[in-house]
Amino acid sequence: VLNNKSNINFTFGTTLSSQKFNSEIFQILDNTSKFELNNAQTDVVNDIEYNFSDAYIGFHYRLKAGIFTITPGFSAHSYTTKNQQFASETKNNSFRLLPDFNTRIQLKKSENINFNYRMQTSFTDVNELAEGSVLNNYNALYQGNRNLEESLAHNINLSYFSFNMFNYTNIHAFLNYSKQIDQIRSQSEFLTIPNPTPGEPDIQTTNRISSPYNSNFADESLSANGFFERTFGKIKASVGARLSYSKFNQIVNNQNSANEAFTQS
Repeated sequence: VLNNKSNINFTFGTTLSSQKFNSEIFQILDNTSKFELNNAQTDVVNDIEYNFSDAYIGFHYRLKAGIFTITPGFSAHSYTTKNQQFASETKNNSFRLLPDFNTRIQLKKSENINFNYRMQTSFTDVNELAEGSVLNNYNALYQGNRNLEESLAHNINLSYFSFNMFNYTNIHAFLNYSKQIDQIRSQSEFLTIPNPTPGEPDIQTTNRISSPYNSNFADESLSANGFFERTFGKIKASVGARLSYSKFNQIVNNQNSANEAFTQS
């Protein structure tokens, strides 16, 4: 605590995680014997160990000046990921400096505006790193990617709150924006069957193989909602609205597809 208007906050620590995953595809026959697929032809066995560590230190400074309370800061992270499978090891070391910023404007005792920005990273888990085939459905295989990297996100939040206890007027408004970079997405490849008729195209099937990847295209989402309520004598009236927009990318049969959605109520 520096004085009655400002203070400094330090944080430090570590996150350690260890995960194991094993699976295989086989069939129990009527005579109770076990029929195994030929692993030399296709990798259908998983035996993976995944270790993750995050050593971090954070610094934040808070200053109160009139109606403003300002809190800038950052956290520094040293990440290490390691996965072992198929008699080999993949290890990655990375460093990230993640800033964040918060401002609170206290207009009145029961009326305020709050702005918040935060940069964050996200890592996957062992299920998306295991490269051996997993049978998710009777016609759908899933294969992981051991070289997946972390994704980065920018998050912005703006909110307004007001309450008047004399006429019971209640107002809420929120605006949220998020942009995700190198987001982990799933790409699908639909399998085809050779057409027995010469010169005719192959037959498209619903059988598919899916696998995760780091998208080169940024995904975005924006949402806004507001609420107004007031009491007139014995009558309470309220009105609200919500808008949302999202955009994400995916790959189907090696073709990138941008998906956009807009909803309102």
